[in-house]
Amino acid sequence: MIELADSHGHLTMVFPGPEARWPTREATDAEVAGQVARARDAGVTRILVPATTLEDAPRAVELAERHDGVWAAVGVHPHETKGFDEERVIPVLERLAASSKVVAIGEIGLDYFYDFAPKEDQKRALVAQLRLAERLGKPVLLHNRESEADMLPILETHAKGSPEKPRGVFHSFCASTATGERAIALGYLVSYSGMITFRMADNVRVSAEALPLESMLVETDAPYLAPAPFRGKPNEPAYVTRTAAKLAEVKGVPVLEFEKLVAEAVEGLPPEFREMLENVVIAVEEEPEEEDYVETDTPDDEELFGIYRGPMRTEVAFDGLPGLPPQVVVFRGPILRCCASNREAVKEIKDPVRHELGHFFGLEDDEMPY
Repeated sequence: MIELADSHGHLTMVFPGPEARWPTREATDAEVAGQVARARDAGVTRILVPATTLEDAPRAVELAERHDGVWAAVGVHPHETKGFDEERVIPVLERLAASSKVVAIGEIGLDYFYDFAPKEDQKRALVAQLRLAERLGKPVLLHNRESEADMLPILETHAKGSPEKPRGVFHSFCASTATGERAIALGYLVSYSGMITFRMADNVRVSAEALPLESMLVETDAPYLAPAPFRGKPNEPAYVTRTAAKLAEVKGVPVLEFEKLVAEAVEGLPPEFREMLENVVIAVEEEPEEEDYVETDTPDDEELFGIYRGPMRTEVAFDGLPGLPPQVVVFRGPILRCCASNREAVKEIKDPVRHELGHFFGLEDDEMPY
């Protein structure tokens, strides 16, 4: 299993109900423990929990100190900076940042999309917290929404980072490639959220394709921005695997030599099945689409390893098949998330291929050779 980190997940908060999104409420200890456990099961071994207010910052630190693999950042979000009082806020943040589990200052930044705080207050708060981060030698978690015209000049007045010690992270990056290039040149990383999986978020994928992989992180921004196929539902750190898989696809990075594992799995099928494969394509895709879950009656909180696409062999002769040949599709992301070794992966590839191929030929489960 590949280990991942969620570079920005708000474990301190959850949505108030299945359909309600706002206002969020504080997550209970049991809810946090459940999310951490599910993340570990999915291979997400590190979670960074940012604060957004002085009120939730102690909770972020508490959770980090309680759970292995969880760290905290403390800061005041731009939405919360109206009337920002530096003399009151900065000493509180500095005291909280003394914990060994606090590794950054954030979430801080500028947000000009919403109008929750005057721009001048946002800028004062950003500068004050950047100065705190510099004094403490900690990186920052930056929120930037339609504000780069002011954000980048402010950052340029502060010391640059380096590849060995990045200055901070532009979280949930959705700005232009040019903005990303300037941020990286200043020593910052860019972090991609579930938005990269959204069907209409071509702008996010364009920047991800263009910017250097070594300057990228992945995150959830939980409970917000759940990746497909969970979009519109509460997000949690376990789902960062979906974002990582999509980023790998955009960058053309093989998560493993997966096709070799598929070939090994097919070679290990019973002879009866290998003979059946002559007119069927074994295809590899990164993740199932929403319609795949619907077609297979698979709950969207369960992993789907494979699916058959095409008519049943008993319904039409091969010579009469229009368009593409029948396909058994194996989904790379779910299989790799659930397998700790190549041997396990081969087994989990073999099972859906055998199952879907058998159904293609009209076999019931108890009729399939093993």
